[in-house]
Parts: sequence; C-alpha cells; structure tokens
Amino acid sequence: QLNLGACYELGKGVPQDPAQAVALYRRAADQGEARAQANLGRAYAAGRGVAQDYAQALIWLRKGAAAGDADSMYAIGNLYANGYGVGKNLGEARRWYCEAARVGQPWAIRMVGGNHSGWSCPGVEPPAAPAVFAAPTFEVAATASDTVPPAAGEQPSPEALAEAERAAGAALQRVIPRALAQ
Repeated sequence: QLNLGACYELGKGVPQDPAQAVALYRRAADQGEARAQANLGRAYAAGRGVAQDYAQALIWLRKGAAAGDADSMYAIGNLYANGYGVGKNLGEARRWYCEAARVGQPWAIRMVGGNHSGWSCPGVEPPAAPAVFAAPTFEVAATASDTVPPAAGEQPSPEALAEAERAAGAALQRVIPRALAQ
C-alpha cells in the first residue's frame, strides 16, 4: 500500500492521482506503517490529495515520529518553526530538528549539525562534505528531472550535485508547501 501510494503520488507507472495516493497511505498508516504516516502527514500539510489541514498533518507526523521516522520529526520542526497549525515556537522547532538529526535526517543535520541556523545539538556533528546530501538530493531530483545518481560510494561532481540540488529544490516547491521546504 505504501509503495503503490508513492507510485500514485509521483505518477510512476500509473496516472498521477494524489487522492488515490492518500487513500493508500491512510490504509498503510492505519496499520502502523511509519513511512505512510509521514507521507499522510505531509499530504495534509501540503493539501495534496486532501484538504489542507495542519492539525491532521501534526497528528500523522507525530505518529510517524513516534515510530522513529526521521522525516516526520523534521516536518514537525518545520511546522513549529513556521507556526503552521501550531503556535510558532523556535525552541520546539529546534528540539524536533535535533531529534531528526540524531537519527540521520540529512536536512536536519544540515540545519543543526552544520549550524546554518545558529542552532546546534549535542551529539550532532557538522557534515563532513557536501556529499553527505548527495543521496537524498539525487533521490528527490531523480523524480523531477533526468538527474542520474552517482554509483554507490562514488562522489558526485560539483556540477552534478549543483544540478541535483536545483532539481530537488524545484521538486520540493511543487510537492510541499514553501514552509515545509525551508
């Protein structure tokens, strides 16, 4: 259900149908699948396949986070950082970003480990090199363009990484609201 939902969300092998994706994510989420809970939460936050509802987004993202889903933790941090569906609370945002970074969420690591935000979290080290972000960046970019990920263990060229980041950024702007893409 989770994988088929992703196919409908992205239009991979089936016609793109966000509402069908949400229905499949809900079935999997109701069965306790953390990734589906995260996807359902993000769908509610973005209003993609369902009416935008930050309260429902937070419910599903919290379930995903409780099950250990790092992307759910990061998305909750974004909700608090921007005040979407909750009161704007940078302390709570930092707490969620730190939790996400501790379990390996690349964008959270970039935010708090790299100290780009002026925040830091005990136990989270700054990224060693831009290649830390290559895998997730290429994963998102591959759905949005002809970007080809590097082979396992291979460092991407600076040009390839820049193109992947551009494509990934464009994809994120189409898929989730600006607040969640920051």
